[in-house]
Formats: sequence, C-alpha cells, structure tokens
Amino acid sequence: VYIEDILDYRDNSNDRQRIRLLNDIVDVCGQMQCNCHYYKCKEDDRNNYIALSLGNRGYKTATQVQSGYGKSLAGPGEIDVEVCAATNVKISLIEALNVKSNTSKQYWHDHLNKLVINYNQEGFRYLFLVSYVLDTTDKFDTTCSKYFGYIQKYLPVGHTLEAYNPAFRLEEQSDLQNTKIVECRYATATREILVYHVFVRFWDTSKDRKTTDEVFDVVPDDK
Repeated sequence: VYIEDILDYRDNSNDRQRIRLLNDIVDVCGQMQCNCHYYKCKEDDRNNYIALSLGNRGYKTATQVQSGYGKSLAGPGEIDVEVCAATNVKISLIEALNVKSNTSKQYWHDHLNKLVINYNQEGFRYLFLVSYVLDTTDKFDTTCSKYFGYIQKYLPVGHTLEAYNPAFRLEEQSDLQNTKIVECRYATATREILVYHVFVRFWDTSKDRKTTDEVFDVVPDDK
C-alpha cells in the first residue's frame, strides 16, 4: 500500500462526506419549507431543527457551542450548529442568519467572517452559511442575486476568492426553485477552504402579509 493511495482514499472519502452533508442540510431545509411552523419562527428554532434532523440522520450535533471568539473579541463566540460524524469526529460548522431584500450587507458579511475566521479555529476544510431568505416568492431570485454580488465582493477578511460557482447543483436536489447554493473556495497564504452559501426561502403564502418585519424575527444578533 502506497502513501499516495491512502491520501487519495482520504480525499475521496472527505469529498463523499462533504457532498452528503450538503445534501442532508438542503433536504432538511426543504422539510422546514413544508412546515408552516417555520415560516414565522425565530432563527434559533430553524437552527435547532437542522441540528435535530441531522442527528436523526446519523450525525452528532450541538447548537450554541462556545468556541473561538465573538465579534467584540471580549469572549467566545457561539456556533449555531457544530456537526460531528457518527464517530464523534468534528467535520464542519453551520452558521445561519435571517435575511431579506433590504438586510444590510454588513450584517451578512459579519456572519461570513464569524464562520470562516472567528469560529473555525480547528481549520475545517468546508463550512456552511445558511441564509433564511424572508421574502415573497417574486423577490426571492432578486434577493439571491444581490447576495451573489456580495459573495464576489465581500470576502472573509484576509482571504482571496479562488473559485466561485453560483450554479452549484446537487443531483438529488436539481429541481429546487426555492433553494439556491453557491460554492466558493477561499484561500490565504497557508490554507484553502470551501464555503457553501445556501439560500432558502421562507414565506407564508397562505396569508396576505403587509411586511416581513411584522412576521419574522430579523433583528441582528450580538453573537
């Protein structure tokens, strides 16, 4: 057995694990889209659902785990969802936020920096930023397009954007219209990291809502 064969096997195994986790996250978000309870709940409720559902699929998860450092640098930050394989080995982190068409780009960028820099002290090779898009159906594509522009312009501090795929598709999820995935490869002088930006639409179409502010919890957090 050659060391090159072992390394190739590990890389292929990591790729399979990465795609499986991404597919499971997207599938779990789709389950929430089918449940009206999650149209107007708090962000933490959606995060808890993702963690619980991933746990039912064989992962080990934890929410609000103190790690790294918070935005103010005064203390540890709180990871929305920490994901471990069934063997208890940590494999990735999930950061989530509520966004809509007029959410400030700085609020979104702060979450990206927290995920890639503040929280990822262990150096995971792939991470997930899940944006719960709180807009009507006709605004979803427009809102996503705006954030696609942010992704190309506002990078994690100290990183370059080496690859950008705004049309990433999973074979099992190829027909989804209310979920979009952007795959990005960021790099520093010493490492590369993949971040999957997942945009998921949540809107209660059964009722005529005046504004999203009256329905959703969109107040920026202090993490």
